[in-house]
Amino acid sequence: MENTKNLKLPYIFASQAQKHVTHNESLRALDAIVHLAVAHKDYTAPPETPTDNERHIIGASATGDWTGKEGQVAAYQDGAWFYYAPNAGWLAWVESDNLLYAYDGTQWGVVSANNPTPMVGINGTADGYNRLLVNSAGSLLNHEGNGHQLKINKNTTGDTASLLFQNNYSGRAEFGLSGSDDFSVKTSVDGSAWVEALKITDGILQAPNRPYFRASCDGLQSFASDWDLLKFETSIDNTSGDYNTTTSMFTAPLTGAYLFSVFARMEGMTSGDWCRLFLQKNGGSDNLHYGSIIRDGGHLTSSEGLSFSIPLILTAGDTVGVYGGRGDGGSGTSGTLHQESHWTGVFLG
Repeated sequence: MENTKNLKLPYIFASQAQKHVTHNESLRALDAIVHLAVAHKDYTAPPETPTDNERHIIGASATGDWTGKEGQVAAYQDGAWFYYAPNAGWLAWVESDNLLYAYDGTQWGVVSANNPTPMVGINGTADGYNRLLVNSAGSLLNHEGNGHQLKINKNTTGDTASLLFQNNYSGRAEFGLSGSDDFSVKTSVDGSAWVEALKITDGILQAPNRPYFRASCDGLQSFASDWDLLKFETSIDNTSGDYNTTTSMFTAPLTGAYLFSVFARMEGMTSGDWCRLFLQKNGGSDNLHYGSIIRDGGHLTSSEGLSFSIPLILTAGDTVGVYGGRGDGGSGTSGTLHQESHWTGVFLG
């Protein structure tokens, strides 16, 4: 056997003349292919002015002196091109790509493109749970000529497919399919207690925790001719807990626009009696809006209805209540608030 099996280096025989020639040929080959790093891997013809020891992996459809040597390592040594056919398992660093390639016996391929790869850490160390980790100021997922779609897939309906936004690894906001197939947006102040802000089911948008209340009277309630705070002591709905049944006042949890509606049924009114209801902010003297009724002799019943609605801009912490006043134009009591009376408020945004 005249050459080594793997690198095909020539052996020196005992009876051989000019042994230094064979020895130098082996050294030249070792210098070319050990710790292999090439300038390019896709050139199809030799560069016109190569530098000493410049190396390339010859590309497909090679021409000129490189014809028929596709995939081989070409090394410019001592003023001439020498060629080395790779074996499966050879590694080469390609400087133009800044990537490590491996030869599989047929072609050269990027080592980091092995598929599947159990985990990838970019500028950091991935683990068994976070199998892809990127420490970077930004990430770009770009198109390849048309559009680009990012897919997050879950196994079953009860699983989660979402994007989670964190502060120092503590969750603050999440949107996606969280434990169901309804799209939702959730927020948290501490990473433990979560509030569902928005939910979309079958194309219908819901705001499950939008501040909203509806309160009614416990029973018949009389009030004086002065402007009294009316008592709505039963909370039918109170999503954010901002309506106080003890004080019958609503406290705005957020700054923004609110819509309030009042319905009152008055009993015991006689001809000439009047009743007026209005909203008041922060217990002040500014009557924000009111509705009024006056009973005349043409009415056949002593029961009257009064309703009005108004949008208000409130600052977080403002309070709103319903106040009423009445006047006695005849012999009646000028009205009693019936238990069917109620008022509502909802945050608009």
